[in-house]
Amino acid sequence: MMLEVLFWLLLGILIYTFFGYPLLCLVLGRFRNRPVWWDERYQPAVTLVISAYNEETVIGEKIDNTMELNYPREGLEVIVASDGSTDRTNEIVQEKITAGAKVKLLSFQENRGKTVVQNDAVKDARGEIVVFSDANAMYQQDALGKLVRNFADREVGCVCGELVYLAGERAAGQGEGFYWRYEQFLKKAESRLGSVLGATGAIYAVRKDLYVPLGGEIISDFVEPLRILEGGHRAVYEEEAVAYESMDANYGTGWARKTRIIARGYQGLLSVKHLLNPFKYGFLAVGLISHRLLRWYAGFLLPVMLGLNAYLAWARPDWYLWLLLIQVFFYFLAAAGMISGVKWKPLMLPAYFCAMNLASVIGLLQYYRGHRYVSWEPAR
Repeated sequence: MMLEVLFWLLLGILIYTFFGYPLLCLVLGRFRNRPVWWDERYQPAVTLVISAYNEETVIGEKIDNTMELNYPREGLEVIVASDGSTDRTNEIVQEKITAGAKVKLLSFQENRGKTVVQNDAVKDARGEIVVFSDANAMYQQDALGKLVRNFADREVGCVCGELVYLAGERAAGQGEGFYWRYEQFLKKAESRLGSVLGATGAIYAVRKDLYVPLGGEIISDFVEPLRILEGGHRAVYEEEAVAYESMDANYGTGWARKTRIIARGYQGLLSVKHLLNPFKYGFLAVGLISHRLLRWYAGFLLPVMLGLNAYLAWARPDWYLWLLLIQVFFYFLAAAGMISGVKWKPLMLPAYFCAMNLASVIGLLQYYRGHRYVSWEPAR
């Protein structure tokens, strides 16, 4: 009896995590919608910070892309913060500057980590609004204007743009694209309720006077918006501010990146663990528990539920057997998708789901084993 209760409890938690919470956000958003009062004419001074570590393959294109943005040139400062790059990144930036690009290079000798570099870049920034970008994130021409128009609303302290993954040829890319659309849906729903629970490192903006310097081990695009929320301001989602990135070609290419992000994200959540108190922080705490904590731990719950289901199917071979067969078939599809790399949704979606949950397990285990990530290594 106890094993049955445990099985249904785990099943209920997993269904809530991946389906119930999004549905809850969707329903609540219809009754508790908090619109942002933005103004297209609002064009404050902006500093665009491009974090770079060994980005020689993309940094030239990124600077060209930045110079083509249609934000007023007199109101835009561009900083390339090179975090101890050992390739031609700095040389390429200098070549662009010599050719007339209005860019400032902050070159650091030591690879100290993205968050530390951003802290230093913000100190040097002259803009009222600071926009953070990755070197491989290419912006639509109107992206900056779409981002900053939301800051006309004085309640807004952080704005997260929309990252669009360019479709890859292999199943991992297609699976990641589907997963990202799922995340975009959640961000939109959470934003309508008041605030998004974390930003996208490729394209997000904060008011400089609200920026909170973070430790090098903290993932800034997740924790910085939470700090701003804690201070009483909103973090909102702007779907018309678009950046583009290429996605991983296969399941192995971005493995280290995914596990690192999860380990750092979990460490970041623990740095603001007081926000997990729903009696004090209400839906913010509910969202962090549902969207982050339960999602990261789902990878541990799935094999436990499978084992319980196998025992129950053996002890009571009625419809528990059918539930077991469904699970086994799902994991068979996932394995087939990972091994074959076939770009077919019935294979690639289970494969990416399992890959993400396995990455969560490994990332959390690395954290508990004492592994702390500070420096960074772009997957490309």
